[in-house]
Amino acid sequence: METSRRNFILTMAGAATAPMLVSANSFPANAQAAAGNGLKLISFAGKDSPAPRVGVVQADGSIIDLAAEAAKRGATLSFDAGNMISLIAAGDKGLAQARDLAKDPKSPALQLADIRHLAPIPNPQRNVYCVGWNYLEHFAEGEAARMTDNKFPEHPVFFTKGTHCVNGPYDSIPFDSKVSEMIDWEGELAVIIGKKGRNIAEADALDYVWL
Repeated sequence: METSRRNFILTMAGAATAPMLVSANSFPANAQAAAGNGLKLISFAGKDSPAPRVGVVQADGSIIDLAAEAAKRGATLSFDAGNMISLIAAGDKGLAQARDLAKDPKSPALQLADIRHLAPIPNPQRNVYCVGWNYLEHFAEGEAARMTDNKFPEHPVFFTKGTHCVNGPYDSIPFDSKVSEMIDWEGELAVIIGKKGRNIAEADALDYVWL
């Protein structure tokens, strides 16, 4: 991966507050400090198996494989430990079980160098909903490309990205060089909605964000 892209991801990880979903494959001191006693979750695959798994990243950067830990303890989980969406759907009960499994683990911890990072939610059930032009600088930098004198929109501009566009944070980004080699990238901030709602008041919005 290009160094600037990697550094951006690490910076965003450090700026985030815990609990968090993790998609960077190293954890600088400021990211660990920000996490405090929160739960850091990761979707990953073993180098010998492509099947996704959900893990808890410990303060030292090691990973507790929730499926392996549950099997070691003979615990029955309320969620599929290979599916982050299943953990989200399990609500508070699932998070409590994940926290419990991460305490005094019985199974060997995995090291970051020994796993392949997947996107936190490798296969979203629906398109990812995005807000465009959500800050003035971004709107201004695109004016030259648009070659129009557009006014900043009075209301949010929404668009979606298909589920097939999701890949891991360090996977290659495929593109057709016959079309163009002038390919750019940008970082995104995202939230995971944890429960259903409609016409939610702004003051209550964070109550619907998972974790």
